[in-house]
Amino acid sequence: MEFALTGDPLLIAILGPTASGKTALSLELAERFQGEIVNCDSVAMYREFEIGTAKPSAKERARVPHHLFDLVAPDSYMTAGEYARQGRQILNDIKARGHLPIVVGGTGLYLRALLEGLFPGPQRSEELRARLRDAVERRGAVSLHRILRRLDAEAAGKIHANDTPKLIRAIEVCVAARRQMTEMWRQGREPLTGFRILPVVARVIPNYELRINASEVADAFEVPLAFLMAEENHALHSREWKGMTRTVYAMPFGERNIWGVTAGILRNLYERVYCG
Repeated sequence: MEFALTGDPLLIAILGPTASGKTALSLELAERFQGEIVNCDSVAMYREFEIGTAKPSAKERARVPHHLFDLVAPDSYMTAGEYARQGRQILNDIKARGHLPIVVGGTGLYLRALLEGLFPGPQRSEELRARLRDAVERRGAVSLHRILRRLDAEAAGKIHANDTPKLIRAIEVCVAARRQMTEMWRQGREPLTGFRILPVVARVIPNYELRINASEVADAFEVPLAFLMAEENHALHSREWKGMTRTVYAMPFGERNIWGVTAGILRNLYERVYCG
């Protein structure tokens, strides 16, 4: 089976929460249509974070080319802007090879950055960042969330209260630009061009034949999983890497999905493709 393509080449974006079958689907498509898989999960970019990320195994990665997995050290940080820059270069390289790019995620901010582009925000202010990190040490990340709610309530509603790096950047943008970050998001972005984007949403389909109570499964699964994730995170922190100031597993496991973000991205893609 072959695609009959005209115009820009196809790019498939497989979206959905953990355990929805994204990896299996991406591998099947990549093997059948000469595809290459591009990661769009912010945690899967980090080396040594395995529990809770559902990264493809070494055996699975050997089947087809994979990109942007395990490229960031645990004591470093990959911004959405840097991810978008590297990701777009990889997408163009895949296109140049005549292969099918398959983006698999994940993380709403990084997917937006890749497909829709980022606004030209102000430069980093290390002085402000140091003050905000000090506030986190003294009063917790929730204090930053309260500050952001006063500066930009819409942005605060999209950022988890424990996600310190994103809170710091959002406050930094609002203070430096003297404008709401949400307003800047809506202006000056450069969407990805040169591809026809086909979004595919993977969903977890319950097996009703088993008649298993979903809450019982959650209780049995999430508690030990959360414990293991905390243990892994603690082990990495205990190495005392210089500059290791963030907790990668910042959000509760149940909230590491992109359904709300997916709806917005799909709407934007529809408007671009069908509404001009």
